[in-house]
Amino acid sequence: MSDLKPPGTFSGGPIADFTDGWALIPFVGDRGHYWRDITRGLRKQGLIADESMRVYRSLCGVTGSATPRSPALNVGNWPLCKHCTKKAPRWARKEERVTCWSDPTVRALFR
Repeated sequence: MSDLKPPGTFSGGPIADFTDGWALIPFVGDRGHYWRDITRGLRKQGLIADESMRVYRSLCGVTGSATPRSPALNVGNWPLCKHCTKKAPRWARKEERVTCWSDPTVRALFR
């Protein structure tokens, strides 16, 4: 029974104070992207007035936003964008991504 893996894909939950890195932005695509926060530049230009909204752009050019009600999510076991994987810095490709399977409570559910 310990060899069973759950079907489907799961995110690892919301990321507090997310600025850049691998994540899922809700309602934007079906893959994890490497995001960079571009909110500061947009606020300087006067394009964003909402203080709680964060705007991100991925390395492959996709733009998404997150709010406290729909925050950026840990990638979990979702597939990664191939374009972002190629363009991500060397250290970002090699670093071990924290996934939901790293959490002992999640692993215990499927033992």
